[in-house]
Parts: sequence; structure tokens; C-alpha cells
Amino acid sequence: MSKFIGIDLGTTSITAVLIDIGSVDDPDRHPVRRQLSVDNQSQRDRPEHPIYSEWDLDQMINLASGLLADLVDGMPTQEIAGIGVTGQVHGMALLDERHRPYPAFIGWQDQRGNEIHSDDLTYVQRMRLVADSTKLGSRPSTGYMGTTLFCLSEQGRLPAKTQA
Repeated sequence: MSKFIGIDLGTTSITAVLIDIGSVDDPDRHPVRRQLSVDNQSQRDRPEHPIYSEWDLDQMINLASGLLADLVDGMPTQEIAGIGVTGQVHGMALLDERHRPYPAFIGWQDQRGNEIHSDDLTYVQRMRLVADSTKLGSRPSTGYMGTTLFCLSEQGRLPAKTQA
């Protein structure tokens, strides 16, 4: 078994590649056996929140699953030694009590940390006050998971049974 699959869940496209490392030593055979890609049109527009970057995770999974099925079509799947998945930089998906995405996959381009939290401070500025006072050494920035979790917590939008 020398075949591996790579899947990239990117913001513009989802790509899957089948690599045969057994052909690396053969100059007449390229290790990339098959590569497929599809546009990732899973982003959910929210006119009331144009700075949010939320994605339909079920749709992304369906797109990736379709690529995988096409990628291995006609080959014995027991030949696959492993699968690697990458993508979306520091995006995140929270799950509700039924293990379903809640509220959605939130991408790295999300800018909700720049919304006003209170006292004319944005969520990021509010977090920085705490970070500076506790000498955490890392300054929060919008688009990162910590900031997104803080925003969701402050808005009461974390899944049930979640503690901030």
C-alpha cells in the first residue's frame, strides 16, 4: 500500500489528490496519479453581518466526499494507506449537543472581532485590555479562534453545555 490521498478544504476551492509513492523511484511514472478540484461555494452570506465569514460545513463535507468518491472510482480502496486533510488556516467549527455544526464553520477571514463590544471598544480591544493587564504575551487579533470564541460567548451564541 503506497497510495495516499490529500484533501485541501480551501476558501476558493476544495481539492483532492491521489499520490502513489511507490512510483517515486520510477522516472517514467509521476507520483500524482489523479487530482480533482471543485469550487467551494459553501460560504453563507449574511447581509446583516457582512464582515462574518461563515460556511455551510455540511456542504463542504458533501463536496469533499464527492471528490473522494470520484478520486478512487475504479480502484480498490484497500490500496489507500492514508488520508491527510488541510485547509482554512485557523477556521473553526463548534458542535452542538447532537454533534452538528453550530452556528457554522467560521473561517479565518471572519472580522466579527472588529464589531463594537461595549464602551466604544471592539471585541478585540476589550480582549487586549485583559491580555495587557494579565501579561499573557499574546495580543488577540480578529479572525483567530480565541477572538471568535470570545465574541460568541459575549453574544450568548456558544452551544449548550459550553463554558467560556
